[in-house]
This record gives sequence, structure tokens and C-alpha cells, in this order.
Amino acid sequence: MEARDQFIAGNCGGAQPTLRAFITRLDVHNPREAALVTTARKYHAACLYAQRQEVEAREVLTQMLRDDPDARVDQPFDSGFVLFFAQVLHDMQDEIEQIRTTRVLSRRDVEARRVARELLLRSLAATESRIDDVPRILTFIPFGAGQFANGQNALGIFFAVTQGLLTATCVTTFLVHGSIYPYHPGVPSGRYAGDEFATAQLAYGLELANWVSAGLLVGAVIAGVAQANIAWQPTRRIAPVQRPLPHELQNFRLMAGPLGDGSGAGATLRLTF
Repeated sequence: MEARDQFIAGNCGGAQPTLRAFITRLDVHNPREAALVTTARKYHAACLYAQRQEVEAREVLTQMLRDDPDARVDQPFDSGFVLFFAQVLHDMQDEIEQIRTTRVLSRRDVEARRVARELLLRSLAATESRIDDVPRILTFIPFGAGQFANGQNALGIFFAVTQGLLTATCVTTFLVHGSIYPYHPGVPSGRYAGDEFATAQLAYGLELANWVSAGLLVGAVIAGVAQANIAWQPTRRIAPVQRPLPHELQNFRLMAGPLGDGSGAGATLRLTF
């Protein structure tokens, strides 16, 4: 106000230091201060023009139009300065159009990001997941228990089925062998009671199958436990599942706005219902 009054009174020399300090102190990128900066630059350029410093006045007006392409000069400035501004505006017309185009594209980009964030928040609000602890002891249990605990369901099924079949084979061959050709402790090692050739051959076959299946079972158990321990993680994230969006969140929207400190250097997102 003081600088403007000095300008109107014709004291341009006294107004310039105040205007320069005012422009330096304010931030043109802050929406709350941009209009004040533009006004101060008008008066500063008018003071320079009145003192016949047209080059400096043109620089001030050029910077003003780059920061505020919609700025215009009318009253209370004299007609000579208004014509001078019109010439500067004409010379910068192409640059001003480029600035406007860039700002339009920037606003569209900001809006696109806002919509993308809103869709992401809606998706997150409509799903839920949890983190489960995986006890290390489970990885030492056979039959795929470690794999299932780690979330490796396909491997868990493989080890469960394989070890289950081998266990069943071991138990079955042992019971059948004992039922058809019982072992007698009094008979020398490697010999069984009775001398029927076919029965003896079957007994040897069952015994061999029992030992082979038992060996394979031990190998499968060791492999399953080793794999489960290698793949073990202390925690496991359960796959997210859909859930109804809470009623109070069904109409929320994200709105872009200036930073809370008024710097205008970025944007915050406000959640509205």
C-alpha cells in the first residue's frame, strides 16, 4: 500500500526499494501470494518505465507474464506504460501460449494421477489381508506340513502324496509279509519256516519292496524337511480377499490442493466424504 501510494504521488524512486523487497519476500508459486507478486511487479515495471529504464521494465514484465500469463495492465497506469505492456505482451505471445499449453497438460496429468490414486485407495479399502507368523517347528514335520506352512501348496501336495504312498507301501508289505511267511527267531538268519518255493519267493519280494519303500520314504522326508527349511520365512502374507466397502467410505473422493505450508511446490491429497 505504501509503495502504491508513493507511485501514485510520483515518487518512483522511493517506491522501487519497497517493491523490490516485497517481490523478493513473497513466493509467486504460492497461490496465496501470487496475485500480490503480480501487482507489485506491475508497479515496479511502471516505476522503471517512468524513469526511462525500459530494458529493466521489460525484464520485470517478461518475468511477470511467465509466472502469470493472464496478467494485464490498465488503470491507474498511464497510457504510455499500458502501450508498452501491450508491446511486451505481443512479443511474448508465442511463449505465453506455450506456457498455457504446458499448464493445461500439467493439470490433466495431476488429475489423472488423482484418479489413479483414488482407484487404488478404493481397491485397498475393498480388500483385506493379514500377515501370519510361520513357526519354524512346522518345517520339520513330514507329509508336506512345512510346504503348506510356507504357502507352497503344490509342493505340499506332492510331498504329502509321495510320503503317504511310501508309508502305506512300507506298512502293507510288512503286514502281508508277516501274514504269509512269519519269521521264526529260532531259524538261522536269512531262513524262514517252511520250504514252499513260491511262498519263499513272495516273501523275499515283499521284504525287498519293504526295504526299498522305507529307504525312499526316508529320502523323501529328508528332502521335504530340507526344502521347507530353505524356503522358510518368519512371516507369510495371506492373499487379499474382497470385502464390502464400508458405507462411510463409499462416496469418498481425493482432491488435489497446495501444500500445507503454502509453498505450492507440490500437492496434498484431501479425503472428502
